Amino acid sequence: NIRLGGVFDHIGFGFHRYSTDREWLLPHFEKMLYDQAFLTMVYTEIYQITKKDFYKEVAYEIIEYVVRDMTSKEGVFFSAEDADSEGEEGKFYTWTLQEIKDILKEDVDFFIKIFNIKEEGNFFEEATGHLTGRNIVYLKKPLQDIANELNTDYKILKEKVIKWREKLFSERKKRVHPLKDDKVIIDWNGLMIAALAKAGKAFDDENLINYGKKAADFILKNIFKDDKLYHLYKDGEVKIEGFLDDYAFFTFGLIELYEATGDIKYLDYAKRLTDLMVKYFYDFENYGFYLSCNDKDLIVRPKEIFDGAIPSGNSVAAYNLYKLSLMTGNTNYEKLCIDTLKAFAEDLKKMPSYHSMSLIVLTLICYSTSEVVLAGKICMDKLKDINKMFLPNKIVILKDEKSKDKLEKIAPYTVSMEIKEDCDIYVCKNFSCNLPTKDLEFAIKLISR
Repeated sequence: NIRLGGVFDHIGFGFHRYSTDREWLLPHFEKMLYDQAFLTMVYTEIYQITKKDFYKEVAYEIIEYVVRDMTSKEGVFFSAEDADSEGEEGKFYTWTLQEIKDILKEDVDFFIKIFNIKEEGNFFEEATGHLTGRNIVYLKKPLQDIANELNTDYKILKEKVIKWREKLFSERKKRVHPLKDDKVIIDWNGLMIAALAKAGKAFDDENLINYGKKAADFILKNIFKDDKLYHLYKDGEVKIEGFLDDYAFFTFGLIELYEATGDIKYLDYAKRLTDLMVKYFYDFENYGFYLSCNDKDLIVRPKEIFDGAIPSGNSVAAYNLYKLSLMTGNTNYEKLCIDTLKAFAEDLKKMPSYHSMSLIVLTLICYSTSEVVLAGKICMDKLKDINKMFLPNKIVILKDEKSKDKLEKIAPYTVSMEIKEDCDIYVCKNFSCNLPTKDLEFAIKLISR
């Protein structure tokens, strides 16, 4: 469990970039926005599947870190925090035994035992392998297991941990902080917006959705200009025309926001940006998307399908295209999606594990998916109920009086769906729709078939 190890910041929350050992103890202390985004999504979806509060708590911890330390005054998200401070990697995050004793005083022996603090330190200098006398705060076992071993009430132990953390965090704020990379990179922001929307849906938390909306609205107003999305925002200026990843990842965030809010604006912009992405980046001869629309002077225009620390622009573009094909009924989006995957079919066959996002798209294509339309004046409660569930094989569309006219243009198959006083649920497969039902449980069964 990586949440237990030192790769997680137990004092300030958020995850460090990666671990340098198999035990997830010793991290490279840099923190990246995209890691926070994807881990938020992972813990959110595991919570939806298991309903175990632990996973929900971790998602909230990550988001607390991002909102507190990685969010600009405009509501968009910074890129990273460095590993070093005062010329030493990890100095900001690690502790001597004496520092902990001086700060905690009461129950310090309890803390030392639970979080594995040592006189000689547990933090090894990576280059030499020598102990530094400093400690990484980490757990060897889940807190519940530790409470059982110590015959201690779990709730009491958890309250102690919260108080210890608050004291250490308060003292840590006085230290010299690692340098913050305050560039606002649009593709990474798109991932964080998607994560906040997913978490907001799963936890029925409007505040999380609003964080995503604030970031998306700022980008749409200030960084999407004259039919061009830009890559970078810093100190009030937009810089560098956007790359494929900017269009694809930001659209991913907009689609998630649309499903979280039912606000037709986000679906409209998602479609608009996707059409521009196809116009600027698509290879109509050999299929797939180029990385840039401004590399005509290169001998070979590069394309990328490998999913590494972040997925490739092509795999996320394919994902968006397929979801938009379900939402709009536009079969050209589906064709573009499938042709994109065909362009890289040999790569996917050779090393499937290196193409996880592409495999997600293939799963959607190969297995049954549902288009769910909520039509009526009072549908938000049903939208929220559906959003809480882990139903990755569906899209959700809201048709109400506010969205009616624009939605019918974007998704013509919804024209015949009437807006009544309450809420009708239409479950469609391949745009062939069941009779409307007001029974959510029955609708879920239809989706799950």
